[in-house]
Amino acid sequence: MMRATVARAHHETVRMTFVGDEKTGKASLLYAYAIEVAPHWTTNVTKTFHSDVTVGNGSIQLILSSTNKVNDVRTLPHADVFVVCFSLDKPQSLIHAENLWIPAIKATFGHIPILVVGMKSDLREMYKKHKSIYLHYAHRKPIKEKAGKNVANNFDEAEYAECSSKKVKEVKRVMEKAATMALSARNSATSSFCSIM
Repeated sequence: MMRATVARAHHETVRMTFVGDEKTGKASLLYAYAIEVAPHWTTNVTKTFHSDVTVGNGSIQLILSSTNKVNDVRTLPHADVFVVCFSLDKPQSLIHAENLWIPAIKATFGHIPILVVGMKSDLREMYKKHKSIYLHYAHRKPIKEKAGKNVANNFDEAEYAECSSKKVKEVKRVMEKAATMALSARNSATSSFCSIM
């Protein structure tokens, strides 16, 4: 209750939209953040909801929404930051992030912060500990961190992070990083406007 009160007191709101292919972990990430535990099961569709996150010494109110249909990007409401999710066990989802999702966001919204997030980072730990068993079932290594970073580096105003919805601290770090990116972009836009005036 106190967190929500602080968020209203600061009058800072960040609209955060999560996009990416189906089964990349978007819904699990949002549910894990909302209830602060790793979910065992989630639906594919997540409706818009409100939460808050601590950034620095203040609390920011978040308006969170998601979609797994790239054609929906053109009709999405304004967002302050996009979180583009892909799964570390699905190379095609990273290809789609680079060739479909981010270009669609750029074409529709122009200059906007984008956080590319490699989901299911716990799979990399599993691979390191049990390589033969992992490869027997998954048939391929998890995507390397460098590959995800390279995609983010190909676009202006994009950064990279990794996360496992099973680890609440990692989930919170993603939310905090995305919120910080949105606020930094907002402050830069305000400074530029003041300089022109």
